[in-house]
Amino acid sequence: ISGNALDAYMDRVELCAPMVHDNKTLGVIALSGLRRRPKNEKSILKMLADLGSIGIHNAGLFKAIQASANSDGLTGLMNKRHFLVRLGYEINKAEETQSSLSIFLFDLDHFKNYNDVNGHLAGDEALKITGRLMRSNTRDDDIAARYGGEEFVIVLPNTPKDGAFKAADKLRQAMEDFPFPNGRAQPLGRMTMSGGVASFPMDGRTSTELIGAADEALYRAKKAGRNRVQIHQAQFLSADDQDVVYFDGKQD
Repeated sequence: ISGNALDAYMDRVELCAPMVHDNKTLGVIALSGLRRRPKNEKSILKMLADLGSIGIHNAGLFKAIQASANSDGLTGLMNKRHFLVRLGYEINKAEETQSSLSIFLFDLDHFKNYNDVNGHLAGDEALKITGRLMRSNTRDDDIAARYGGEEFVIVLPNTPKDGAFKAADKLRQAMEDFPFPNGRAQPLGRMTMSGGVASFPMDGRTSTELIGAADEALYRAKKAGRNRVQIHQAQFLSADDQDVVYFDGKQD
């Protein structure tokens, strides 16, 4: 409502009552154009305002509790349980709209070594930094989650495999470039990640199949030397083809 319209409305207000909870004003109930004026109209309006303030407060509490239940306490990313629900929803949506969908699964290279050398508090901080890098290197409609331990996953709606690879390798590069505390003591001389990309429907039509395909590509990235992203290969390729035809963020 515009300022002028609000002023005009307030000029006609006959009764109003603030909705207050814990000494905080959450809103105002305002009435105009009353045809009947009950004897106890002010008491009724105050009761409505009090009930309204309780409702608004409880709705905020519910929203906060729901957000807490759906997020990872350390990184602030979506947790695994809620992520799997969202992934199932996104797969159904992609199937209905015949749109592309990709996922990127990755973990931090030699993270156990980082924890052993620097301590678990430093390890927790590295996970928090990873979460921040994910948020700053993903789109608003991408879905980023901590999958477990040092493993993370991103759903990229409306994104084919080649586009997902580019986005994944951009994040990999951001990880490599970030000055993690004591990162130079890592086996690769910095904190890095290895990951795999899989796409719907060619690599899988269910959450389990897609995650399994991305995990298989992640394993190949680890085997190839770490600090790289590889894509899952379609099953119709021969074994020889799979050794040659792939995207790799660290190709020689």
